[in-house]
Amino acid sequence: MSIKENNLTDKIMQICSDNLCNEINISRLEQDIKSFIKQNIKYLQSKDSDSSIEAELKGFRIDKIVINCCL
Repeated sequence: MSIKENNLTDKIMQICSDNLCNEINISRLEQDIKSFIKQNIKYLQSKDSDSSIEAELKGFRIDKIVINCCL
């Protein structure tokens, strides 16, 4: 099941990868996700340059999506 198929896109509050989490505002969803990607790559650069290069080329895993089910 996907977030889009279950109409949960507007309920996303936060996304996390590794130990980095970002708040998501549905009115700026695309902008917030792009910001999260940039932030995560910077974080990976500070840890390990190989990981950041791989993330830039292939992407990275999102470990957690926080959804507000009460909206």
